[in-house]
Amino acid sequence: MRRIATDVRQNGITIVRNDFYSAVHKYQFIKARSIYEMYIGYYLDNPVTFRELDFMSALWEEFREYRKYVTSTMTGEIVLTPEIIDYAIIKANNPAFTSIMTSYKNYLIASEALNQYYFFATRNKFYAKELCKGRVKPSIFVKSGLEVYRGITDKCPNKLGETGMLECFAVDEDREVVELGYAGVLQSELAKRVDVPINEINTHIADNTAIFIEGVSFEQEGELLPYLCDGTIVGDTDAGKRLATLVNSHYTNSNNGAYVSPLYGDLFTSSDEALRTLFDVFRSEYSECDLRSFYLTDNKAYFTVPKKVLAEHHGLKLAKREAVSAENMIGEFAFDHFSCAKFNNINLRYGVMGEFISEGDILANGYAVEALPVTMRFVEYKKDGTTKEVCSPYYSVADVHYSADKNEHGEFVTDTIEPKAGSVLSKVAPLTRSEVFSRMAVTNRKSLGEKLLKYCKTRNPYRYMSSVPAEREKGALLGEFLYVVTCSLFGESVDLSGDYKHLDLPATPENYNNEYQTALTYRRELFGI
Repeated sequence: MRRIATDVRQNGITIVRNDFYSAVHKYQFIKARSIYEMYIGYYLDNPVTFRELDFMSALWEEFREYRKYVTSTMTGEIVLTPEIIDYAIIKANNPAFTSIMTSYKNYLIASEALNQYYFFATRNKFYAKELCKGRVKPSIFVKSGLEVYRGITDKCPNKLGETGMLECFAVDEDREVVELGYAGVLQSELAKRVDVPINEINTHIADNTAIFIEGVSFEQEGELLPYLCDGTIVGDTDAGKRLATLVNSHYTNSNNGAYVSPLYGDLFTSSDEALRTLFDVFRSEYSECDLRSFYLTDNKAYFTVPKKVLAEHHGLKLAKREAVSAENMIGEFAFDHFSCAKFNNINLRYGVMGEFISEGDILANGYAVEALPVTMRFVEYKKDGTTKEVCSPYYSVADVHYSADKNEHGEFVTDTIEPKAGSVLSKVAPLTRSEVFSRMAVTNRKSLGEKLLKYCKTRNPYRYMSSVPAEREKGALLGEFLYVVTCSLFGESVDLSGDYKHLDLPATPENYNNEYQTALTYRRELFGI
């Protein structure tokens, strides 16, 4: 491990600017989409800004029985990190809880990544206009301060080990990044301390079953190791209960009056020889593969190898460098805070989503912002009849504060601007027929109906595969109701008997109120109205 840290310190890290900008764009979309998902689930009162108090009140009112999974047994505090959320999801085994907590987890990851990107961009002079227009060099070289001592730290001022940075590191075109997990060595050492026999430990490793926590895999438990060692999580196996006693005995009073457990740091020291053996064996096994040190995190080591080597050695595991991946990056809505005017639909196709303020309006009103902008695209019409796409930086209202005043801790003393979305969003000018057709990539109403029905099948597949005829009929009706409420966006009524002759429809939607209300929810998902 120390060899990897030394290699990284000596070689430094190259940050690819295009990858950096792509990551910023991706996490801006993930953050906005996650807030919107919490909003349509009725956990927030607007689709733009996350208010923690509102979310927590709604969450624990509905899922109070699962609060125990995220409450520290030592401090009594609620701990909501991505790893703890994954643990709670497994333990709760509730689809509704899984859905909302996944949205919240993605919001946390995206927010942390964007904060880190802003810090890095500010420190390395990635200015807002440059971010929009790409008028910068293709990459930037930075030094790393990676160290191994009772854990993994990167003392580089750029904080390269923070969320989201790893996916911006440069990789040669002819090479791929592979990973080697080492948390299992620490788990084994911890198991020995609570008298788990070595043959039992090996069985857990071979079967990929956890030692201390029921219901999770050995690999998942490795990610939870710091929380097991500080008492945030108490294991429910016999070994887990013995570990809780061990954790209690390690707690000491720190200088600031808080009680801490040095157990996790101790594991790195006591596992030094086993870790060295793990990496020596790995390097020896792939000695002909041109392994190069890439980076080191709390539970994984990263190397690069030639692409052809990866195809020949199936024991090498391709690294997952993304904290969260994003697919179908299409925004739900995007409009200007002051004018309530919608931005060009091309921005939605680029994944822009939310309520925004221009740089000029921020300056004119004395507002303050410490965040990276989104790239808003406009179509400029020239005198000769041609068009030109121009870009301008805009900021989400969720990042804009009423003033630049800060307290002694460097925190803004004013809240972020109150969004209009959720109160006047529905009063924004209705969509035109061409806008709806463009959003759904269709050219006529028949194709629109087919596309909307396909969307319903994607969102509710169990109905369309059901062996119960009544359920299948309700699924078909859901698609038709979505077609009705969609056409109402551009002021057109629909004669369903003419458009859909294959079904005997109810006289009114009220006969199937659940399907009708679901259709309204889906319409809001698709069009923001």
